[in-house]
Amino acid sequence: MASVKASGSLGNFEDKPKILKVSATGKFPIAGPFSLIGKVGIARTTVDLSATNSLGSYSANATSTKLAWGVGAQFDLSDSLGIRAQYEDFGDVGDANTGTAKISMISAGVVMKF
Repeated sequence: MASVKASGSLGNFEDKPKILKVSATGKFPIAGPFSLIGKVGIARTTVDLSATNSLGSYSANATSTKLAWGVGAQFDLSDSLGIRAQYEDFGDVGDANTGTAKISMISAGVVMKF
């Protein structure tokens, strides 16, 4: 995941979220080459925060494990090749010490079946 960095007259700040996810994906045919995609799994999230200024430095981290899910669609170009677009939700990450944020992702990709 991308980190957030900021610098200014008040000091330097960096917030780094990390996600490790394991999930199962199901494909549900609709019509012809079109299918819906469903995902469910577990995501382990870690947020590392560090800040420094003229008064000193501060660091905190928060780790949690929670349900992750996703939905999408797939179009099969052939028996072995398809294209897919999906939305995935990892829930809220962080805590009162690191700050919280909702993490989600929209992606598109190619699926190759062997």
